[in-house]
Amino acid sequence: MTLLQYVVPSALEMKQVALQKLHITPCDWQIQSACAQLNKKDVITVSPTGSGKTMTFWIPMLFNANGIMIIITPSNILGEKNETEGNLFGIPAVNLTAKTATDKIFKEIEEFKYQIIAVSPECILKHHHFQNLFRLSKFTDKLFNITVDEGHCVSEWGDGFQSDYGELEKLRWLLPSHVTFHVASAAMPPHILQDVQNKLHMQSKKLVKDLDRILDFEGDQPHTPFMVFVNGRDEAERLTKHVRSMVPQHLQDKFVWFHSGMSMDFCSAMIEKLREGELWGIFCTDTAGMRLDLRDICLVIQWRYTKSLCTLVQHLGRAARDPNLEAVAVYFVEGEYFDEEPGKVPKKRKSALSGQKASKCAKTVVPTVPEDSGLSGCDADDVSDTEMRNDGPMSGSQTAHHDTSDSALILPQTVTGISKAISSPVSAAPAVPVTAKPTSASASVQILPIGLEVEEYKAVAMEVFINARGRGLCHRQILDEYFDNPKEPECTLHRKLEEWRELQMIEEDLDGDAFFGLQIVMSNGVLNHIIDLAHAHKIPDVTSLFAQTNWVYSDSYGQKIVDIIQVTIPTLLKPSQSLSSQVTRTASIPQHGS
Repeated sequence: MTLLQYVVPSALEMKQVALQKLHITPCDWQIQSACAQLNKKDVITVSPTGSGKTMTFWIPMLFNANGIMIIITPSNILGEKNETEGNLFGIPAVNLTAKTATDKIFKEIEEFKYQIIAVSPECILKHHHFQNLFRLSKFTDKLFNITVDEGHCVSEWGDGFQSDYGELEKLRWLLPSHVTFHVASAAMPPHILQDVQNKLHMQSKKLVKDLDRILDFEGDQPHTPFMVFVNGRDEAERLTKHVRSMVPQHLQDKFVWFHSGMSMDFCSAMIEKLREGELWGIFCTDTAGMRLDLRDICLVIQWRYTKSLCTLVQHLGRAARDPNLEAVAVYFVEGEYFDEEPGKVPKKRKSALSGQKASKCAKTVVPTVPEDSGLSGCDADDVSDTEMRNDGPMSGSQTAHHDTSDSALILPQTVTGISKAISSPVSAAPAVPVTAKPTSASASVQILPIGLEVEEYKAVAMEVFINARGRGLCHRQILDEYFDNPKEPECTLHRKLEEWRELQMIEEDLDGDAFFGLQIVMSNGVLNHIIDLAHAHKIPDVTSLFAQTNWVYSDSYGQKIVDIIQVTIPTLLKPSQSLSSQVTRTASIPQHGS
């Protein structure tokens, strides 16, 4: 929680105060950058060398209720410049170097003697005093933002020359969600811009807003038992703290984090509390989550992209281990992993292995988040004195707003809108894929490419899985092929529905329609939705078909579709029936082809 409470002034007021205190009339782009920062948004400011980028540091400091700004610079010379300017404008500043990063200075920082702290990336990440500062809520509550001067270095230097730049993303997990990032540079071509955004996680925070909607806490009512799998310890702790902030104080101990750093005694105690209903949810890493054998979990979430389908299915398979229960599994994926346009595969999408995520908006310069967004050491002697380099100025100052849409896959239904989530059984754990180079004999229609190296094949398989619906593919088919699951001898439901659609076009004399094509009878979206519902045994009759799909031709063709489903999908076993045979047939989430 931030202690910085202030009213964002108008552009005119900003100019008047800046003129009075900084003795300069700011340009519109400088005001726009300052305003976005004061509105607690992540900001990237791109402006030519000598145009006054540092004014975008000082202007917000005039209005942010004495908040603290940490400026990360690539050289001591730039740090000294920021210290001199800040003090000249009446904003107490200090530049931390090998000589000045002393116990005395850090004690003064802790006592709020300085509002501007200039520091190298190496020092802020590894110095033990910063680690201690970030644990002090009284300090982080007054922290306004992290400003990265010469921000192109995050991309240009982060993978080699000064690798600490590439690790600045760690600050996202070390600091509270109210602390935003501001990046300033004169050298930010589109590919560098996107790389900086990705490395500093300067994308939309809509993902966390969607998590809040999925969990949907209602007063003191007990929540459905849930597990959230995350990709690191810090994120497990951060999300737990975020969820705790969404509920009354007396309910905050209902949520805990699990990771390999927890003692076995603690884990055992928390597991027992979860079984007894004293806990509502846990946020865990892969290794910790796999220790848990909980049979009544009704909601499992994979939080953010994971490169392995094996890991994904193992995580989602923790849901509904009691065969009498139904559960929902959700895969939250950052927007940059989705195709730019549904059904349109980009000519080039860099592999997840390279760490370069696909661009959704390469021309963005000031990424911001919606107003209602929910979310939210080294030795001193090692501080670098390396000179900053400049790859050349851009043609002009640029500012623009950006909101990358994040998405969720709801499994096993895998609809891409949260409001369409449907509960259904989640089966037992999958088999391990026997090969990374499947043969055409393993599937009637080859979906995944062959001849790739194992790691590349895994990345491509996940990309295809995430974008399956937009590409007209079935998630179950992808999993069946990837895991080399046994296939049903008869035609799959997906193929049968496609065959019916083609025949119906001929019967209705519509097969000559080149514009709408097969979509005029049943769109791919409706077809895939029907398959999802059918595998969950949610379409016993025509009434259910229309109620859950809103398909306009349900009255005309609904009974034919229901007949196809009943022939293709076996009747759902009741819980009292042979559980052992049901589990034996299960090789992955999909129990039937589609």
